[in-house]
Amino acid sequence: MRYKKRYMGAVAGFFLSGIGGAVAGYLVGRIFDKNKERYYRILGIKPDSTPQMVKNAYRKLLKRYHPDLHPDADKHLKENLTDRTILIQKAYREIMH
Repeated sequence: MRYKKRYMGAVAGFFLSGIGGAVAGYLVGRIFDKNKERYYRILGIKPDSTPQMVKNAYRKLLKRYHPDLHPDADKHLKENLTDRTILIQKAYREIMH
């Protein structure tokens, strides 16, 4: 499962334009795999985590970083919390879908 996008890219590239396409597809798929690994790091979990573990990590981080839960924070801190929350939400969405 970990290398799924790499191999899917290679197969698609091969059917579209032979060996050169397969290599290009593999490399493009590898980029997508790297992004996915990044999302797991953002949530602080391993790539082999179960969906429930992903959900628990997501909820835990949102409770910690959501700007609405820090009403006393100054403007700069609120902006940082908002950016972090958006990043956490994106990571969760990419992993779960």
